[in-house]
Amino acid sequence: MARRLAELIMAGHDFTADDVTGDGQLTVAGDHGPNAAQNAIGSLFNTAARKRRIEWTGGVIRSHAPHRKGGAIRVWRGTPAGRRWAAAILEQLTDREVEW
Repeated sequence: MARRLAELIMAGHDFTADDVTGDGQLTVAGDHGPNAAQNAIGSLFNTAARKRRIEWTGGVIRSHAPHRKGGAIRVWRGTPAGRRWAAAILEQLTDREVEW
């Protein structure tokens, strides 16, 4: 998930949790269903915001994830610190996730 968030930050446009999870269909852990039963996506965004890698735009849209049933989700954007982090992550990542 860190890789996908880094890619979105580097793309330079606003994004949501749906963009990270493929509309909520990504299973973070093999023994769970799609992210509805997990906190990994929220944790990812919370950590990134706390570390000032992303910032909330003030916007909210309806989620496209089926389990969210059109619920509201925030719209985010990368920060300059986030772009530096994302560039470093994408440069060093192979097929594994990085530690926060």
